[in-house]
Amino acid sequence: MAIQGKVQGVERLRAVAIVMVYLIHVHVFGYFKALHALGTWAGVDLFFVISGFVVTLSLERLLPERAPTRLREPLPASSGATLRSFYIRRFFRLAPIAACAVLLHLAGAYFGTRIVPESPFLTVRDWAYETLAIVTGLYNYLSPWMGQLGMGYFWSLSVEEQFYLVLPAVFLAAPTRAARTIAALAVLLGISLVVRPLFSPNHFTIAHYTSHYRFDALAAGVVLGLQRDKLGIAAARVGPWGRRVVVALALLVILYVAQHTKITFAIHNGLTVIWLASACLVACAAIDSRDVLDIPGLNRVLEHIGSRSYAIYVLHVFFIYLDETVVLGAGPRLRGALTGMPGESVRFVVTAALVVAAAEIAHRYVEQPAIAFGKRFVQRANQR
Repeated sequence: MAIQGKVQGVERLRAVAIVMVYLIHVHVFGYFKALHALGTWAGVDLFFVISGFVVTLSLERLLPERAPTRLREPLPASSGATLRSFYIRRFFRLAPIAACAVLLHLAGAYFGTRIVPESPFLTVRDWAYETLAIVTGLYNYLSPWMGQLGMGYFWSLSVEEQFYLVLPAVFLAAPTRAARTIAALAVLLGISLVVRPLFSPNHFTIAHYTSHYRFDALAAGVVLGLQRDKLGIAAARVGPWGRRVVVALALLVILYVAQHTKITFAIHNGLTVIWLASACLVACAAIDSRDVLDIPGLNRVLEHIGSRSYAIYVLHVFFIYLDETVVLGAGPRLRGALTGMPGESVRFVVTAALVVAAAEIAHRYVEQPAIAFGKRFVQRANQR
């Protein structure tokens, strides 16, 4: 099953994931309170499975299957250039937008805390410490011990960065698709059946942020990417309506496990259930995008949001903090109006609109140019 370009169903799933994450971070809904039921931290797990799937497709183009070799035989001469290309392109895919988010939080730290001392923005000093933790690439390990966080969402980017430092090396060491699948399954099963159930602490943040408890969701995406041909054969037996039932049930499972089970279950076994449900969604999207939320009118909206989901993810907290800062700094009469049901409804709409607008600007004028620059940089480097 060849997959070229963007998969529309996967883009819709990205939109679902970012909506889940956004709605769990928003605290003000007004008349839109019913939307709170769709907010869940499990949106990140769906992102992980999608990311593992998509990056595997990219790596297979860079590091296609080759004949098995002995351990002592040298790797292909092109391996170094291939790894360099992968890491450079990932850097220009992720870093520029992340830098924009960090700088926005610096502005919030400098101006917000001076104008409104109770602002949720960190002080400039605390911002500097948090930024240093982000730059180390170990933010997910450091942040649980740092007290108040202003950019806590960076934990998931650290998990992905660490996983993708390792994954290309695995593809080099395991030359065949079968060997790569076995390696991914070993990670997936080892974490899901041994590491997390037996060793994960009863501390949500540590269990939720730490890579050695979370790599299984990314590994699930890798398995899906490697075994997509067999997925197509299996899906043909289920049929389109069967796959659509699977999609509906998987979405319900993700919401239920994240919202209605005890935290102790969620961090030990629930995460496994969530990535299994997420893997079902990604598999259905990869097989036939028409099976995943292909509702006229809604489908195009979801695809648009999905294509901007990374920008929304790293920018949305700034605007939530900005909204809270404005309310805290308002006079008694204005604050009373903004904290009533009509005022909260307006704040919900305005904040969401600002997030979408900022993400659109960042996508067009930062993210896409940076990705294009990364491609040109790699091409020039490889021609030398």
